[in-house]
Order: sequence, then C-alpha cells, then structure tokens
Amino acid sequence: MISNDNKTEVFFVDKIVRGVCFMAILAMIAFGIKLMFYSTNEDGVFSENRQNTVRSGLRTSNNVEAVQAQSPIQKANVAFRQARKSKTRKDWEHCVKLYTELYESNASNGLFAFRKAFSLHACKRIDEAIEAHRVAAAFPRYKVLATYNLACAYALKKEKSQCLKTLKEAVDAGFKRRQGLLRDDTDFAFVKDDPEFKRLEKLSTPKKPKNLNRQFDFWVGSWDVFNKSGTKVGHNTISKSQNGFLLTEHWKSARGYTGTSINFVDPKDKKWKQVWIDQGGNITRYSGQFSKGSMRLSGSTHQSRGQTNLERVSFTLLPDGRVRQFAERSLDNGTTWKIYFEGFYKKDSTAKK
Repeated sequence: MISNDNKTEVFFVDKIVRGVCFMAILAMIAFGIKLMFYSTNEDGVFSENRQNTVRSGLRTSNNVEAVQAQSPIQKANVAFRQARKSKTRKDWEHCVKLYTELYESNASNGLFAFRKAFSLHACKRIDEAIEAHRVAAAFPRYKVLATYNLACAYALKKEKSQCLKTLKEAVDAGFKRRQGLLRDDTDFAFVKDDPEFKRLEKLSTPKKPKNLNRQFDFWVGSWDVFNKSGTKVGHNTISKSQNGFLLTEHWKSARGYTGTSINFVDPKDKKWKQVWIDQGGNITRYSGQFSKGSMRLSGSTHQSRGQTNLERVSFTLLPDGRVRQFAERSLDNGTTWKIYFEGFYKKDSTAKK
C-alpha cells in the first residue's frame, strides 16, 4: 500500500525517469541520422565523404582506388587497367605477381588464369606465357582468346608451324576478327605473308550478308518523305552497319517528331525484326519477311502510358525508285484496321553520296 505522499513522490520520480529515457531516445535517433551520411570501409573506419557521395552519385577516383585496394581482386583489377594504360614492363610485372597469387588461391577461376597469361605475354616472358595460355585455354569461356594468344606467343618465338596450327585451332573454335585485328596484330609480323596465315585470316573474317540480309537494302539512304498529295511530311535516313547485318533508321517529321529503329534478320527464325522507339518512349516491335515484292512486318506498340495497339506495315520499292511505306493500326485486337501512315520516299538530292 502506498500513501498519497508517496504517490506524489513516485509521480515526480517517474516523470524524471521518463524525461531521461526520452532524451536517450533522441540521442540515438540523432546518431542514426548521422550514420546515414557516413560510410565505413572494410576496416570499419568512418568517412565523412559519404554525404557528398550520396548527393552527387559519384565517388572521386581517389576514393575508388582506396576502396578497391582493400580487396586483392579489386587491387589486381586496378593494376591491370593501369598496365594496359601505361604499357610499362614494371606495371605488367606487378600484374603477374598479383594474378599469380590469385590463381594459386583459386585455380578454378578462368579470369585469373587468363590475365596471368596475358600479363606474362606483355612482359615478353614468352616461355612462361605459353604454359599459362595453355592453362587459360582449358577454361571454356576463355578458350578462343587464350588459344589466339597462344598462337601469338608461338609467332614471337618464330615457331611458324606451331603458330599456324594453334591459330587454326582458335579460328575453328570461333575466333573472328571482331575480337582482334588479326592482320594488324604485330605479334604475327613473322607469318603474315604466309599463305596459310592469309587463309586463316579470311576464315576469321565474318561472312558478308547472304541474300536474306540484303532484302531490305532498297530502303537504305537519305530520303525526303511525302504524303499522297505531295506534301513533305518528314525526312528519314537509313544506314547500314555491322558488316551489313544491321539497318538503323533515324526519322524526323516536318513537325519535329522523332524516332529511331533498328532492323535485322534474327538468325533463330530467319525473320526480319524491327524495334522502334520514339521521343515519347513508345516502343513497337515488328517481325516479318519479304513477300510478294514488299517487306511486310507486323507487331505491337507498347505506349508509355500503358496502352497496347497492333501494328502492320509494308515497304515497297516502286518502279520509279521511290519507296512506299504503308502502315495500319488496330485498336480492337485485330478486328478492324485503320491506315495511320502512307508515305512515299524520294531520294534526298542534297545528301552526301
């Protein structure tokens, strides 16, 4: 039992305790907020640079180097990039040391094996590099490039037969010139005039498009586009790249509306694909083929606001050299179709040849 006097005393004590607890909670909250603007490195050291980092979304290069240096893998990666930039033997020797240590600690990592071999090669330690390239080539992911590098090493040793034999293995495994400029590689100076080297160089060059990839060539060029009444409605430029496997469209209407598409043959189903995106973020994906004298594509548009429409379009080369583009759209899942564009392309006489 507690008297009234005791109740008063307890009341004030309780009030004091509550106040102390409240202040403690505020202090903890303030400390937590402060932590949001601090970071810790792997050693648990706080860094006040965190606040600026969060705001800018960027770290300074010095901070990146400092963080990366904490990890043996990141330290090796930094050294590798530096060596590729400086091309000095000292830097490459440093890479050899780092990647040798990494590979010895994890012999199942193909990247460590590949970069160790690459670094030895860059140091001109060719005998060691040959053995290291062989090890790296045992990893499926690095087989093609490691075998190619092994051929380079044999070339530097002036072992012609072994060089050409190994280079053939690289080409048979899938090496293509897009992965390295075969003729311009100075390692092959010793054999570049050999007939077998020239044959392998030809084999390693990606084949030019077959007839299927040339079906849309009539659309390539710089064009003024007109409607049926002869009013200019825009300008379109279609260019070829990637050894002719890719057509890229850049459209600009008379009112300033713009859009871009990429066009290519999908090797999986042998059909033409077009992916179009406009300045509003609306995307149309088409698929089709050349049929009855026209490139005929169909697909759907996914608008940025969520609506989806069905689309179909055809491109036809006319006898007078113009190209007719005829496009329709369905808003009811294909039940009815409405023409939304019909344009006639005429070569832009002012375009550079």
